Amino acid sequence: MIRLLLALAAVVALPACSSKDVSLGDGRNGVSVKAGGSAAFDFQPPVLIAGLDPSDGGETTDDDPSPTGDLTLMLFDSKRAGGSGKEDIWETTRSSASASWESPRFVSALSSPERDTGIALTADGLTVYFSSDREKDDDGLDVFVSTRESRDGEWSEPKHVPEVESSDDDLVSAVDPSGEHLYLARRKNDDDDYDLYVATRAGDAWDAPAPISELNTDDEESDAYAAKGGLTLVFTRDENLWIAERASLEDPFGKPAKLDALNSEHDDRDAWTTPDLDVVVFSSNRTGDYRIYEARR
Repeated sequence: MIRLLLALAAVVALPACSSKDVSLGDGRNGVSVKAGGSAAFDFQPPVLIAGLDPSDGGETTDDDPSPTGDLTLMLFDSKRAGGSGKEDIWETTRSSASASWESPRFVSALSSPERDTGIALTADGLTVYFSSDREKDDDGLDVFVSTRESRDGEWSEPKHVPEVESSDDDLVSAVDPSGEHLYLARRKNDDDDYDLYVATRAGDAWDAPAPISELNTDDEESDAYAAKGGLTLVFTRDENLWIAERASLEDPFGKPAKLDALNSEHDDRDAWTTPDLDVVVFSSNRTGDYRIYEARR
């Protein structure tokens, strides 16, 4: 009898390891992970942004959505009719964060006859970083930047950002709201897989990008976007959206988890989020063509 009582007491005293959720990192940002390695979020089901439908009803490939902080302007790349036939830069606007997006417009000042992709628009909408092979002899991408005085102003002639470029393929992912961290993915060539990198700056000049080693694997990682003041990172790994946390900006990111509230059985990628992770905009081919979706908490 005594042995039975001791055994029952031991069971009661056990921590809740059988719970469906466990902490990711130190849990300071409220992210939890379900058993099986998926991040638990109360997102509503992702919704297709229907206002971006091509006017001719044809197929389209929309990718790399990059809105402003107030969610009233968004740049993205597309192969839709009206451009070069390759990936071009397009824009859409709306009157408020809850209004419908207007029909997209081709941004000729930023686009070229070659491939233009990997768009990273600053929160104020006045600076954009992107990748292009417009001046490259091989198939790799270089990093370009363009600025303007106001949202109604003209974009400047895009110019190289040599301090973040390499001889490899450099794909821009995002610039964080502070404007001090530029995320990109880098690979040697088409046969290689992308890895995550980040460049920082304290003034005007960027430091050389450094690999985010704790998140890079033999799989492909790209499309990083920082939230929660840089303590949370959403990124793409092999056709799924993932999330990782860290306790401080000096710490490495902890073990990442899939964002299954947003993922599908298809290719889900290129997430942009509000700083609090309450709104996520991303690209997916879950309905056939690559289109842009929005999810809210």
